This record gives sequence, C-alpha cells and structure tokens, in this order.
Amino acid sequence: MNFWTLAASQIRRQRAQLVLTWACLATAFLLFGLLLSVRQVLEAGSSAASSYRLRTSGASSSAQFMPISIAAKIAAVSGVRNVIYATATPAAFQNDPRHFLLQAVSQSGFLETFPELSVTQPARALWSTQKTALVAGPDLVARFGWQVGQEVALQTNVLNRDGSGAWSFQLIGTYTSADPKIPGDLAFVRYDYVNDSRVMDKDQAIVFISTLQDPAQASEVAGRIDLQFATSNPKVVTSPENESAQRQLAEFGDFASLIAMVAVGVFASMLVLASIVWHERATMRLRDFALLKVLGFPRRTVVMIVGLEILLVTLAAAGMGTASARLITVAFREQVQGVVQGFSFPAAGYGLVLLVAGSFALASGALACVIALRTPPLATLRGGNL
Repeated sequence: MNFWTLAASQIRRQRAQLVLTWACLATAFLLFGLLLSVRQVLEAGSSAASSYRLRTSGASSSAQFMPISIAAKIAAVSGVRNVIYATATPAAFQNDPRHFLLQAVSQSGFLETFPELSVTQPARALWSTQKTALVAGPDLVARFGWQVGQEVALQTNVLNRDGSGAWSFQLIGTYTSADPKIPGDLAFVRYDYVNDSRVMDKDQAIVFISTLQDPAQASEVAGRIDLQFATSNPKVVTSPENESAQRQLAEFGDFASLIAMVAVGVFASMLVLASIVWHERATMRLRDFALLKVLGFPRRTVVMIVGLEILLVTLAAAGMGTASARLITVAFREQVQGVVQGFSFPAAGYGLVLLVAGSFALASGALACVIALRTPPLATLRGGNL
C-alpha cells in the first residue's frame, strides 16, 4: 500500500463532514474574492502616470457642471503644465441594456495627459482631424463586436439638436495599456463635437484634469488652484487623481471597508470551525495512525497524509470560491460600469488567494498534524490515552 492509496482512503472517510466543511470554506473565499474585486475599483484610477495629474471638480458634487473658461485660470497656476476638461454620461449601444460610461474630453492634450493609454499613430491622427472620433477599450469592442472604422450609434441622456439622445460616432481605434489597473471598458469622444450639438449645458464640464510639472508638488499646486477660486462661484476642490477617485466613490458608501470587516469575521469563524473539524477527524483516526506507525511508516508520512487532506480540501474550496466570485463580478460588472470603472477580479488576486489558502490550511490544520505526529502507537492500540 503506497502513500497515495493511504491518503485517498483517509479522505473518503466521513464524506458528509468533509463536504460541509468544504462548502463553508468556499463561501469564505467567495467573499474574499468579491473584496478583491471591490478593491480593484478603488485602485482602477491608480497608475504611474496618475502621479502627474490633478482633478478639479465642483465642491458640492463631483458631477457639478462648471464653465470650461476656468481651464485657462487653472492653466495659469504655477506648477501646472497643461489642462483638459471632460464630461461623462451613461451610454447604450442599440437595444443592449448594458450601459457604459461615455466620456467627452478635450481634443487637444487628451492623449498626452493619459500616456498609459496606448493608441496607434493612425488613430492619433484621426483623433486630431475627425470630430466624430471614438476611442474605446478592448472590453467594449469585444462585448459589442465593433470594428475599427465602424459607425457606432449610441443612446445617451444628452439631448442633441434634433431633440433626441441619439449620437453617432466613428470608431477610429482602441487603446491598450500595460498597466493592469487600467479598465478595458472606457470610451472617449471629442468634447467639441458633443458641445457643438448639445442643447443644454453648453461650454460646461464636470472635471478639469491638470498635468503637473513636478508630481512632488501635487498637494501644493492643488492648494493654489483652490485658492484661485476661493471667492468665485462655483467653488472647486482639487486633489491628486487617486484621491479624487476615492472621494467620488465615497459618495456611494465605503463598500470596501464594509466587505473587509465581514470577510475578516467570516475567515475568523471559518478558522475556528475548520480547526475543530480537522481536530475531530484526527482524533477519530488515532488507531489508524498508530497502526501505520507499527507497520513501519515514518511519522512524517502519517503527518503528510493528514496535511495533504487539509490542503486539498482548502485549495478546492478556494478554487470554487474564487471561480464563483469571478463569475459574480462578470455578471454585475455590466450593471455598475456606468457608475464605477474597473469592477473586475484582478489577475494578481489568484496568487493572493493561493497564499491565503495555504496559510489558512497551515493555521487550521496545525493541531491535527501535531496529534498525528505524537500518537503513541503501542499505547493507542492497547486502548491507552495520548
């Protein structure tokens, strides 16, 4: 009888108990996977290039409209290299209910402001010359089956001259990014095209994005911009790009903290439960451990049998929980992408889940392994105690 046969025979014992434990652990890892997806939203705007940018928006709301004329005043502030402005609105393609965020941005300086978005030279040239240009992320292009050069009809809540919210753009290219934090479902069109045809909120924007000369002066430059508009109307608030994104998300509640607290509580409960289960299973097999030792199996082999069972169950639960979290994230991403960007399970999350699963198996199974190691063979077979 070899090691693997022995291990398989031990795992088959008390199957109902094992399945119930697996299901509980899978639930805990499901919650952990959802926490990682929410954290991805909070980090979606973070990149190496974002350290060079400030965002200026209305003090009363991040969606407050402000005249685009203030861009010149921001650009005049010491430490600011360039300023662009933008608006955003939910959009839908044809009759597809899956909305996405359509962002109308300044034609000049947009691609230079976001160097983390890689766009081909032909697309850059068309962006400068074609007012109906649309640049979309790879996820959007794949979802709707768009082709470069295609005319894309979108439905928005921004009324144009004919009184409808229908807009037509031409897809001139897609962007790519080496930064995994950059969402793949962004869409950009030219502000001047939208502004010329819209019937309301002309010459208004909801955010002004400043490129800094020195990122080390971000807080100081932000203070200068806010001071510039301290006595004006509307009042503005300026912050580094990452902080600005988190401030906007805070308006919808601190989801990450809530899920983190729940996840910690669930994992702590699961750790206690799993430790009890593995201890009970080890105690039930004392005579088996003793017999194996009498037959000449080394102590380390007995411990490895117990440890393998614990590790396999934990990894299987982690795999199921993570897969379920990813499926839920994909399903709900389409529902929330008009409000937040980057809601997806991060690629680095798989490694983190594996690390947590390994640590959890070690912590919860330590006592059971000690029992297997210290079981006295002769005394146990004679009915003695440990």
